[in-house]
Amino acid sequence: MSNTRLRLTLSQKIEILDQFAMGNTNQIELGKWAQQKFDLIKPLSQQTVSNILSNADQLYSNIVAIKNSKSLKLPKYPQLDEEVEKFVSHMNDCSIPVNRACIIEYVKRIARSKYSITEDITFSDGWLSKVFKRLGLKCRPTHGECASVDVNSKSIQDHLEKIREELTDYPLADIMNFDETGLYYNQPPRRTICSQPLGGLKKSKTRVTVGLLCNADGTYKGHPIVIGQFKSPRCFKENPKMLSMTAIGTRRYVEYHHSPKAWMTTEIFSAYVKKLDIAFGREGRISYSINALRNCSEKNKPFKWTAQQDEALKSLKTWLTSSTILHTIDMNKRIYIETDASHYAYGVLISQRDELGRSLYITFASKTFGKHEMAWSVNRKETYAIVYAFKKYRSILWGHPDIVVLTDHRSLVFMNTATHLCRTLQNYKDVLSEFKYRVEYIPGFSNTFPDILSRLYPPEVEDQILREDEEKKHYGGKFVDYSNKFVDKINKCYCQIVV
Repeated sequence: MSNTRLRLTLSQKIEILDQFAMGNTNQIELGKWAQQKFDLIKPLSQQTVSNILSNADQLYSNIVAIKNSKSLKLPKYPQLDEEVEKFVSHMNDCSIPVNRACIIEYVKRIARSKYSITEDITFSDGWLSKVFKRLGLKCRPTHGECASVDVNSKSIQDHLEKIREELTDYPLADIMNFDETGLYYNQPPRRTICSQPLGGLKKSKTRVTVGLLCNADGTYKGHPIVIGQFKSPRCFKENPKMLSMTAIGTRRYVEYHHSPKAWMTTEIFSAYVKKLDIAFGREGRISYSINALRNCSEKNKPFKWTAQQDEALKSLKTWLTSSTILHTIDMNKRIYIETDASHYAYGVLISQRDELGRSLYITFASKTFGKHEMAWSVNRKETYAIVYAFKKYRSILWGHPDIVVLTDHRSLVFMNTATHLCRTLQNYKDVLSEFKYRVEYIPGFSNTFPDILSRLYPPEVEDQILREDEEKKHYGGKFVDYSNKFVDKINKCYCQIVV
């Protein structure tokens, strides 16, 4: 080991010179210091340190050699290195991708036109690799889409300033950021192991869109939302809608939707925001404002009103004056009744619309099915949810000329025109005959509020029951969970993106 040769980089030699210039260090101590500093296997010999000190002027004057270089040998044409650095820097500032071929072509032209280098120079890949090493350049993959927008432009800066002004009154925990990315899960690998050159495969455009939600201080991370092309993918075969109905806030779920091109749509995002609004209401995010006001007037403590209480009061005013508060019914406007039923409960929402088409919420209701009622068919449960709405709110619905019932169960649209109904559904129809209404179908992802009202209770029970029922029906009682594989993949991808 004593014969092992140590070769320092130029930057390490310059650090030794700087340490020696501080004084109070001889050459032997400087060799021991270099061993600890650079993690060498043995201290530098006195002769090595002496040679470094004697070449101090040459080391300090070497401005072309890079930090990782171990030789003082300079390139034959250092001006070409400067041209490469300027060219790459300019292309990076313009957000234009650059490769090795265009750099070599640029250097060839600049060498002849600007520096009149007439000798035959081979600008090979090896020469360019050495230039990259001297300049500290590497070929790196681009990431994100930030280069598509000029962030320094006046319009962008003005818009960012407006956003900052709007967010000044909100704590970081209440500032949410939602972004989406494409996951091309079906693309083949670009590299392979082979004995001879092989042709490549066409890139697959099959994708799913993954949406991620997080607040500004990182204390809240919503579960991923996944958008695919297919309504019922095989991984959700036993219960395709199991995860698409989950309320936001439970991290262990993946919410699945579908669209023709697997892209985010207005309907999907609107439903997502509505679920988010309800989930925050269920979490009691308004409680911190009330607690802040309550703490300033505790017993045996002097009354203290600080900026925290002032901010809490403003936040409480915003909540109390927002559109989430219930409104008084207007008998001259159309009434909308939205209903939905799950395996164990059903929910009802009564609302109206203002002049701009915004929803004015009148009342909400939710109730669980009894032990025997849980054995009802899906059609009977959905119908009973409508009957429950008319029975409970008969005082405001009876005699109204314009009532629209919105449901995500399409068969109920034909309830009033069906000729053959069972005795139970016929009794339900008789109860509803004293009201003037019509039934309209809406997609499941638009029926957000009643859907969550019917799932105010732990969803794990329903999910397990629905899985077992579906498996007993199709697989003879043998339960095989296909969904967890896809969910685990999406959760793993989500964790990597968040980290």
